[in-house]
Amino acid sequence: MFKKLILPVGLLLVILLALCQPGPGIWMKDHYMIEVYTFFMFLGNGWLFRASNLKVGRSFFMMSFAAVLFLLIAGPLAGIAAVNLFGYTSLYALGFIVMAAMPPTLSSCVVVTEVAGGNPAASLFMTVALNLLSIFSLPIVLPIALGSSEDIGISGSKLLYKLLLIVLLPFFCGISLKRLIKKDHFLISYVPLICVLLTVLAAFSSSRELLFNIFWRLPSFITASAAIHLLLMLLAWAAARCLNFDRRDTTAFAFTVSQKTMPIALGVLSTFGGNIAEAFAVCIIFHMTQLLVDSVIAAALPLQRYRCFRRRQEVI
Repeated sequence: MFKKLILPVGLLLVILLALCQPGPGIWMKDHYMIEVYTFFMFLGNGWLFRASNLKVGRSFFMMSFAAVLFLLIAGPLAGIAAVNLFGYTSLYALGFIVMAAMPPTLSSCVVVTEVAGGNPAASLFMTVALNLLSIFSLPIVLPIALGSSEDIGISGSKLLYKLLLIVLLPFFCGISLKRLIKKDHFLISYVPLICVLLTVLAAFSSSRELLFNIFWRLPSFITASAAIHLLLMLLAWAAARCLNFDRRDTTAFAFTVSQKTMPIALGVLSTFGGNIAEAFAVCIIFHMTQLLVDSVIAAALPLQRYRCFRRRQEVI
């Protein structure tokens, strides 16, 4: 329970710290600590990865293929649709489209899936696989998705280099270190969570003044974030039912492909030139919104299943 509460409670605490005392976070942002935290997050996830937990079969391959389609097509299209529907332009549009094109978030996907009664091993595989695939897909997908946005440019080669450096390299370093050391410690599982919190602190502190200025836009941002997330979740649930996934795999698929990772999004945004604090703010609000939505749904699902079971028992 303690570990499950670290992320939502920690996010609230670091946001309060950023608003009241932004100095440390601004120093982190100015000294490229967001990239450092992203590196160590994937180093920790590489250490924690267990390929032996996977069960390979027809459902496994169908789920993997469907997850790739959601990453490459459904996510970016949902972001573009939300931007057009809500009329966002420039940096706000950049934040939503970049976030919608991201792979699942490693810090909470598996935890939420497990709480909801899904298959955590399937969630972990999809999360890791899509994060690795995004290293090569984002430099292609993002320029296409952002092509119609004004004043926004992105270098695919620069983005690919950065993702290889802060995602792929540390992930395989983590796997290699685990095999060399052959020892484990429960504290290592907290490394990705702590890195996420420090990333939020750095991003939020540097965007403090902006957040005060756009306070009136928060309801719109929260609504758009929830709309993108719930649309992807509903599409994922429908696809899983059509492909005849079992209940646990359906739950894992719906939660995993609809979540979007903030650390990589912030790392990607840092490749853009100029002041992009507005885009940072959108990513943070999006992340907070999806965590809240998923926490509520994940907590409600087991209770709903129990009630259905009790009603069937009463009928019998």
